[in-house]
Order: sequence, then structure tokens, then C-alpha cells
Amino acid sequence: NKMDRRGWIVLVVLCGALCVSGFFNFGTTEQQEEKHSARPPVDVLTPTDDDDSFATRVVTCGSVIKLRHEGTGYRLHSHQIAYGSGSGQQSVTAVDPINDNNSLWTIRHPFRPAGSTSTNLRDCIQGTPIKHGQVIRLQHYNTKKLLHSHDHKSPLSRNQEVSAYGDNGEGDHMDNWEVILDKNLGNGIWQRGEPVWFRHWETKKWLHSHDVKFRQPIAGQQEVTATASQTSDTLWRTAEGVYF
Repeated sequence: NKMDRRGWIVLVVLCGALCVSGFFNFGTTEQQEEKHSARPPVDVLTPTDDDDSFATRVVTCGSVIKLRHEGTGYRLHSHQIAYGSGSGQQSVTAVDPINDNNSLWTIRHPFRPAGSTSTNLRDCIQGTPIKHGQVIRLQHYNTKKLLHSHDHKSPLSRNQEVSAYGDNGEGDHMDNWEVILDKNLGNGIWQRGEPVWFRHWETKKWLHSHDVKFRQPIAGQQEVTATASQTSDTLWRTAEGVYF
């Protein structure tokens, strides 16, 4: 009837006025897409040749990362296989496949010996950027052991051995590594994909790998050691990971 039609006309006119006045803020298509595409706090990244953002975002405490050896492209790796010599601890190697989850490492706060007053051994709060000279620990994601070094000899090259050590994420002061950055990049903040070196805090040796491979039972995996000199074989970069 006429009254119903008039009611609908009034409703349509009222709705139009409210939308124009901003009472209902639908926004543009671009604004709506931006609103719903906001990045979550956890950022899963796989580097690609055309992803410029990969090399410009920071590496943070608590992130779970893979480290790629610059010289060979192999990723830092561990597994439940012990060295047959030296310390007999869990072995650390480098492997070629990018999809092996035994190559994931969690960035953790350093081990702080009782009574230590070193400002380098500060807490590492999840989500905070890692700085040049900061001391961290790298915990193997699957076995919960910590990247470790000591005076034992590595099995192939007789450099200083690097192993995975500890139980349920608890080790000792030999698990600490100092993050060394290229001072010309990143304003002293560890950037994803940029060069990084790891210097063992206690022995001052550098985390190292080279094209020297094991035979069975880990055939084709590459030796990881610690060496006295900072060389092209001690250079690493972040690769795949979950970044906070």
C-alpha cells in the first residue's frame, strides 16, 4: 500500500544520508583490503631473489631460523647422531636440502654464569632486535640442545669441534656466541639475509663450515667447526624461518 511504499522510501533516504555523513564507514576498497591484510606478529619468510624486504627486516630474539653458509649454501643442522670421536656429543653439520626441519634453530638469551656482571650477557626478550656484539645461544629446535664448542678436535679437519649440548635447553657457558655484523649495514642491527658471523664467546673461535663432507651414517653432510680466523668460510646469512 501507499504507506508501506512511503516507509521504504524514507528508510532508503535515511540510510543514504547516514552513509554520506560517515555514520557508517565502509571505506574504499583499498582501505578495506589494507585493514584485513595487516601482518600478524609472526612472520614466516622464505627468501627469494626478488623479495627485497627479506634483507631489510630485523632478526629478533625468540625467532626460529635457518642459517645458510655463504660459501656453500648449506644450512646449519643437527640431529640425534653423536660424534664417533672427540666429545661424543650430538653432531652439528650443514646440509643442502632447504626443507629439512632439523636445520631450525631458536635464538635464545645467553647463559649467564653465577656472579657474572658482563653487560654482553643481557637478557634476550622475545621480539627485540639482535644487535652487533650481542651474545646469544642457538637452540636446536627439534632436540632442544644448544650450539656448543670446546677444545675437542673436529673429526675431519681437526679444527675446534662444534656440537649440540645440554638437556631440555639447559647447557653451560660454552653455549654462548657473539653476533658480529658488517658495521656498514643495518646500523648495528642484525638484518635478515645480511652477512653475519658468530664468534664463540669463551674461545673466540668463529663458527665455520667448508666443502668437506662426512661418509656414513651422515653421508654428504658438511663438517661444521670453529676456527681461529674470520674468513669467507665463517660467513653466514639467515634463510627460512619464523620471525617474531
